[in-house]
Amino acid sequence: MVDATLELERLKHSLRAKGIADSMIEIIVKRAVDEIDGIIVDAVAAAVSDAVSAGIRADAKDFIAELRPTRMGNSFVIATDSGRTDFSNPPFPLLPWLLKNPKIAKDGSLYKVIPVGKPSKQKLTDITQIQTSIDDTRKQARQRGTMSGNDVFMGATTFSGDFAAQKAYTREFKTNQAIEKSTGKQSFRTASSKQNPSSQWVLPAQDKDMTKALTDINNTLKDTIEGAIASVVRFYVESY
Repeated sequence: MVDATLELERLKHSLRAKGIADSMIEIIVKRAVDEIDGIIVDAVAAAVSDAVSAGIRADAKDFIAELRPTRMGNSFVIATDSGRTDFSNPPFPLLPWLLKNPKIAKDGSLYKVIPVGKPSKQKLTDITQIQTSIDDTRKQARQRGTMSGNDVFMGATTFSGDFAAQKAYTREFKTNQAIEKSTGKQSFRTASSKQNPSSQWVLPAQDKDMTKALTDINNTLKDTIEGAIASVVRFYVESY
């Protein structure tokens, strides 16, 4: 694992060994810190964006609403507020819900005639609004990160705090667009208390396990952060 503190100390020792004045060393190290800080902010913002996109593909709105970038030792990870990464839904029996306010048959059973196949509107999440929020937060974090001293994670920490404050963008899925999803010609079916609630009128399970997607995103983020630290420090070591 690449440690930012150790790498910056290595840069300082290298510059001192070359006879560079301490005042100049501080300037050089600050330049390196600012460059690394900016790269990390961009990488964290990109990772959040990728996680949001993965959540939208899986229709995992709860996952998106819980997303947060957080510092983990000498790196950053994208996590969730609850620590959950699996937001899957089990099969959901609809029959008890459908038989609210039912009619009573001659044999005493409950029933209700349900219209099916009626065209319905399905809202599409406007990812543009979410991504705009991420990008605006990233720009602000980069500006504030350059005033951070020698902490290469200050910009990303700022991004994390600002992103948490703007979670309304991901909790309320506002959209400008909708599509008509045709479910065929309207027909009618009868829901009855005589039917098996475990096999009839059951909403299928929904797979919203984001564990692998989030693991892949965090692995890429870790590699990017470590690569940024190593490459920037190497550049300044070799430049003087």
